[in-house]
Amino acid sequence: MTWVHVSKKILKWGAITIGTLALSVFLLFGIIQTETGRQSLVRIAERVLADGNRKVEIGTITGVVPFRFQLERMSLADDQGTLFTLGGLEFEWSPWPVLKGDIHVRKMKSAFFHLERTPQDKGEKDDSLQLPRWLAVFDRLRIDHLSVDELVLGESVVGERATFRLQSDLKAAFPGAEWAAHLVLDRTDGPEARLRVNASIRESGRFLVLDAEGQEAQEGLLSRRAGISGPFVFSIRGEGPLTEWKGGMEASAGGAGLLKAQILASYSDGIRLDMEGFAEPEGEFLSAFLGEVPAGRILFNVRGGLGRDGQLYIDHLSLESGEAGLKLSGSSDLEDETLQAKFQFRHTNLKKMEKGLHLPIEGTVVLDGDVSGTIRNPSAVLSVELADLKVERTSVSGLSGEIHVGFAVEEQGDGSSLRFKGDGRIKGLSIRGMDRVPERDLQWGFSGERFSSGHVFLQSLFLKGEKNSLRISGKIDPATWDGAFDVEADTKELSRLLKGAGPDLPDDFLLKAGLEGNFKRLSFSGDLKGKLKPEVGKGKAEGGRGKGEERSRETGVRSQKAGVRKPEIGDQRSEVGKGKAEGGRGKAEERVQESEVMKPEVGGRRSEISKTGAVGWVERSETHLNRNEISVWLLPILREGLDVGARFSLEQGQKFSVSEMRLKSPSLFLSASGAIDLYKRRGASTAHLQLHDLNPLSSPAEVVFGGNLEASATLEGSPERLTLSTEIRGKEVRAGAVRLGTVKLTLNAAGKLQANDGKFLFEAGGKTEGVSGEGLFSLKGERFSLTKIQLSGPGNTRARGNLDFDLATKLAQGELAGECPDLSGFSSFVNQPLKGKVDFNAQLGKGGNKQQLNLAFSGAGLKSQAFEGGEIRIKARFTELSGNPRGTANLESKNLRMPGVHASSLKIRAEGDGNEISFNAKAKGEVDRSFDLETEGLFHPLRQEGSFLKISRFQGRYGDLPFRMPKSFEIIQSAGEISADNLQLVLGSGRLSGRGRLGSEEVDLSVQFEDLPLNLVRPAGKVAIEGSGSGEVELKGRQDRPEGTT
Repeated sequence: MTWVHVSKKILKWGAITIGTLALSVFLLFGIIQTETGRQSLVRIAERVLADGNRKVEIGTITGVVPFRFQLERMSLADDQGTLFTLGGLEFEWSPWPVLKGDIHVRKMKSAFFHLERTPQDKGEKDDSLQLPRWLAVFDRLRIDHLSVDELVLGESVVGERATFRLQSDLKAAFPGAEWAAHLVLDRTDGPEARLRVNASIRESGRFLVLDAEGQEAQEGLLSRRAGISGPFVFSIRGEGPLTEWKGGMEASAGGAGLLKAQILASYSDGIRLDMEGFAEPEGEFLSAFLGEVPAGRILFNVRGGLGRDGQLYIDHLSLESGEAGLKLSGSSDLEDETLQAKFQFRHTNLKKMEKGLHLPIEGTVVLDGDVSGTIRNPSAVLSVELADLKVERTSVSGLSGEIHVGFAVEEQGDGSSLRFKGDGRIKGLSIRGMDRVPERDLQWGFSGERFSSGHVFLQSLFLKGEKNSLRISGKIDPATWDGAFDVEADTKELSRLLKGAGPDLPDDFLLKAGLEGNFKRLSFSGDLKGKLKPEVGKGKAEGGRGKGEERSRETGVRSQKAGVRKPEIGDQRSEVGKGKAEGGRGKAEERVQESEVMKPEVGGRRSEISKTGAVGWVERSETHLNRNEISVWLLPILREGLDVGARFSLEQGQKFSVSEMRLKSPSLFLSASGAIDLYKRRGASTAHLQLHDLNPLSSPAEVVFGGNLEASATLEGSPERLTLSTEIRGKEVRAGAVRLGTVKLTLNAAGKLQANDGKFLFEAGGKTEGVSGEGLFSLKGERFSLTKIQLSGPGNTRARGNLDFDLATKLAQGELAGECPDLSGFSSFVNQPLKGKVDFNAQLGKGGNKQQLNLAFSGAGLKSQAFEGGEIRIKARFTELSGNPRGTANLESKNLRMPGVHASSLKIRAEGDGNEISFNAKAKGEVDRSFDLETEGLFHPLRQEGSFLKISRFQGRYGDLPFRMPKSFEIIQSAGEISADNLQLVLGSGRLSGRGRLGSEEVDLSVQFEDLPLNLVRPAGKVAIEGSGSGEVELKGRQDRPEGTT
């Protein structure tokens, strides 16, 4: 077969093939122009475009397919509903430019396009940062006309439903690669808005011209999304080669302000962008957080770019606004996705950030940060420095520390968790209203983790000082606010922590609390446990001296200044509490010593259990009962240790409940429970208290207590109407020498917190032979009244009265009067026989801002183991009772008898105040012979150098012997020492003189006498001695072993 024959066959079959293909194309083109062909084409297109759960619906197609046709309708939907709907599409293009690789669309017009929402693709995401390749088609694309008469964006797309009209064209002059685009977008269903863009590329893609502007009326779409009022206007214009393109940008918005910037961009070995300008915020936009902007301007500067090697970098980014500033620099390799950056934020006047932070704050802050790692798994280290920080009532001179933030795995994914931790120091802590902060320097720290589920686990959040610490740990779900936390507080110096709430307390206190619930709904419950550890061993002070002795010394100094001698029983000094001051002695031994010292003496010794009480009154009379005085009574109980426990809960932020509350110590047990409706402001609570032994209260009361008490109380209602019921019962109660036996007190009150009324009733010693009383009380603001007071007791004792207290001025007025016809009924209370009758009357009044008191007391036939008095009358008038008392007092007595002494008459008058008291006295009676005495003088109890007693007149007759003091005599008490000099006394024809000093341990005494009548001395057997004598007696040395000469 020759080549000619082969060539003919090839040409023959080639012509047949081409003809067949051409015939097929023309046949297919003809078929799809028919109704049946178009319907088949629609079904094929629907199957091809459908993807997984997405469904495509295509309506009727008319015209010449595919060159010039109309599409009635097209929609795309998935399981969640319709994504978009397209209708009234007209499409026309020319196929011939395709032969040259170009695309020419003459017209593409749509009557409507509704984009309801964007697809939520759950498939694999393309995380590549490269531009899609299909964008390259725009280099060869020309569109003569593009428009959409009704472009609708749904609420899920832009936040609200909005309708626009779109007109555009895209033209490319294919020879020379000239390219131009024009676009106009207008809103048609709301506040007026327009976007216009003109762009062109010339000189074969080397020169760019851009002119774009947009505007929107007030309350427009963008304004509402940004939370500003509007209107909104922006523009960006510029031109130049791609290697050095220059332009300007300007934007303004009502409620936000103005922004202007100059742009320099280049595209050669990558993209380079430099932008510099300023912003002028308006109103509270940004300035609420950044503070007041100087000259109304924020300066900014950005220099960075994207290299061809995929390196994204920022050489410099800064924002400056007076006291505030932000600087940032860094880079990121987009190929291996590494990241590295540094930034610094500073603000030298945090007070200007109060509005943004929603709390009062002052000070300066510098925050430095280093960010590293990968884009998917970044980590950061933050360095914090704050100075002169003030937040609410708390201030610190300095706060510093370091914070670490990073993901727990190498690649950030669905299972990764964010870990955070930090630590640092706080210096110069102070709290307004707290005079002495326990510790001024503290360590702080935290650590935790946020899991991919959203749960946050707080491993530890702590504040720690040298002797105090607070630690919080737990977890919470930020989405639901369900969580649980544990709180632990520990202190080794509770007394300083509660400074101002009372005297020193046991220092070692531990408190733990657990909390669980929903913190958004304010529904949670928890447990609370605490322990106040008792003092053991030698106590807190070295050298065998405790705080009890320190307080005793303070009381002694105050007593000396007040001219009140330390309590004594007979000639022996009372050393109450001294046992508490001795190191190594247990509390049981202390109580024994106190009981021995405080036992009341009878006969010739006076029971002076509490003379220092007078000093306490001088100090405390200026204020009514305060926290210090209450804590003094709690102190002895708390020193034995205390266990605290309770359960608490809060339901829906409305009902707060406390149950199983327990306070327990060796001498105390308190249980309580209650609930309050915070919305209705109503609640109810009950409490039960047991004091097993009243002896620990002996020290603050300065009298020996005994017995036990049990109390119960119920409180319910609202602040507008509260009711209180209280009952206190005591058994074997005694106070010093007074034995009360069984004690009962009931109190019932109703009303508001500052306006209530009630009734009280008490009984002591039994119903038949005991003491009882009742009355009404009322609280109206600053006024507290006791009315219809009625007291009754043995021997037909009766007393009545009314009292009013002004809590603001701390003044009282009223009267209390009573009588006891037979004192013998009180013998059982003091454990010794009593006889006689008494009556009294006390009247309290006001003199301006001064408290006044008139007191009258009279007794007849009085008799006890210590004395026997036929008649005693006392009248006193105080014109000022508080602060430095001032007034007069008179005492008259007839037939007063004490062992070895009979005073047939006694008159004493005193007048003055705490600085100076003048007195005079007259007495007649018999010791071993008759006497007649007159004396007068001055007493200075509160003199700064020490109390001072001056006797200016002392004269009388002892038997037949006259005596007198020729010159005044002075006695001084200072610094625990009593001294007297230049004592001179004339007794008949004789004289006596002397001097002396009596200290806490030493004695120095010297007495001289001359021609002293010896008949003054009457030894045993009453042998008479006549004559006179002269001589000298000296006594020196320790009080327990003095040395003397005669």
